[in-house]
Amino acid sequence: MNSLFLKLSLLCMGISISVLAQEVSTPVGSNNNQQNSLGSFDHEAVYGLTSVRGENDSDSMHGGYELLHEYGNFKNLFDSDLYYTAENHDATTHIFMVEAKSRYYLKKDDYVYAGIYYEDDRFSGYSWENYYSAGYGHVFHISQDMTVLAEAGIGQRRTRLRRGNRDRDFIGIAHTEFNWQLDDGVQIRQKITALTGSDGTDTKSDTSIKAQVYENIALKLTHFIKHQTDAPVGISHTKTITSINLVYNF
Repeated sequence: MNSLFLKLSLLCMGISISVLAQEVSTPVGSNNNQQNSLGSFDHEAVYGLTSVRGENDSDSMHGGYELLHEYGNFKNLFDSDLYYTAENHDATTHIFMVEAKSRYYLKKDDYVYAGIYYEDDRFSGYSWENYYSAGYGHVFHISQDMTVLAEAGIGQRRTRLRRGNRDRDFIGIAHTEFNWQLDDGVQIRQKITALTGSDGTDTKSDTSIKAQVYENIALKLTHFIKHQTDAPVGISHTKTITSINLVYNF
């Protein structure tokens, strides 16, 4: 339980710092999403209900926060999600995922990036999993409202099993993002990441549909799939998470 409070505290601290920095640097009466001395900030906070299927089937609560910061040629992303359910003070679901990535644009649609990902899933067989990577990316403009982003890179994956064994391997990683903004305030988005190394291949797919309902308020339906070719003994190779969330953009 203490580790959960620590994660929540760190998450809230990150949100508070980013909001404070934005407000200090933004003149009174200006739009928060406009360019200022520290660049532009876009925030998204989500809260909703979730169905988790895999090594531990359960229905849980979901909280998340996403920050996009643009400054000059840089686009920086911070994304975090927490899924938690407790019955009689014992956690039946406890999944914490956080990703940070920085992209530096060499030209309008070409960039280099560096990023890190961390996951703590109590019932995955691992104490934690993380990887860091760096590589090259390009944005393809299919139409005015539709884009596809593609990345390829190399990095290192590190894991620690529940029984204490640690492992690390070098990986190749590929990532794509599909974004389609419809005229009626509906956004369709899909992110797919595949990383492979001597310890197997991990594939993640995150698909969402978001519909604006009132000014900064939206509803979002998300379906997340993770597949591991070399999952720990006794653990399901595939995990799915389906959630419906209330979204606040600020």
